[in-house]
Amino acid sequence: LIGELYEKYSSWEWRFGQSPVFDISYTEKFTWGEVEFQFTQKNGEIIDSKIYTDAMDTELFNGLNLAFIGCKFQINQILEVINKTIKQDEIKNDILNWVNNEF
Repeated sequence: LIGELYEKYSSWEWRFGQSPVFDISYTEKFTWGEVEFQFTQKNGEIIDSKIYTDAMDTELFNGLNLAFIGCKFQINQILEVINKTIKQDEIKNDILNWVNNEF
């Protein structure tokens, strides 16, 4: 019985999959610029995304906003979207390391 309760209440579905709408943001400064990810999440899914940066290449993050929409609010899915969307290796690696360590 305790094992079943533990599995239920520690599951991603219980903690995030039935959640009300909420906003969360993450900010980090890199050598090439500062980045802020803002997500609106409902029932464990990103329903809106905004990315702000003072990096010189602002076009780099434009496709990422749309790519996050519909993504589950799970680290592995967020990392997958970033890996597929950002093409510049140095920036992609910085973002992947940050997200993997901070989210």
